[in-house]
Amino acid sequence: MRPIVRKQTRDDFYHRLASVDRRYRLRTPFHLRRDRRGERPFLWWNIGFFWTYIIVFVAFNRTRVEIALDGSTLPRSMHDPVMATLSASLSISVVFLGYHILRALFRARRYYNSGSALLGFALAMTLHMLPQSYYTAAFNVLDDDTKQFVTATSEKVRSVNWAEVVTVTSETNQAAIFFE
Repeated sequence: MRPIVRKQTRDDFYHRLASVDRRYRLRTPFHLRRDRRGERPFLWWNIGFFWTYIIVFVAFNRTRVEIALDGSTLPRSMHDPVMATLSASLSISVVFLGYHILRALFRARRYYNSGSALLGFALAMTLHMLPQSYYTAAFNVLDDDTKQFVTATSEKVRSVNWAEVVTVTSETNQAAIFFE
């Protein structure tokens, strides 16, 4: 019997080429790649987490945002545009969330970066919705040295007068922050 020879497809070619020259995949533009798995999933997980956590914090703590605006040096006439910008960012965030959900649902193969962003969203929502008793229980699990360290660090950060923080640099392309 003769061995069966299968015609090589484009995917086979790219797979063999990537195994011979691993840098080929890195040089190929993302939209031209055959295998479009999400790049930098940890980055997109963090972006989804922090983006969602900030948006949820602003959405559920409007009074705290208004108090922060009243205590700032921002003129009173600028408070309404700032609040309008925050509400526009909330609306845009809901649209982006829907986009990522639909993208993950209808791309059965290869979720691109939407899966990582949605994981960050889910973790941020879980963290935000936890009752205060969970945080207290987690703090009580820590040993005495760690509790003292966390308490001392939080008190030190709260005692910093941020108006006195000065950015100092000796070169034009490097900056360091020093406390007076």
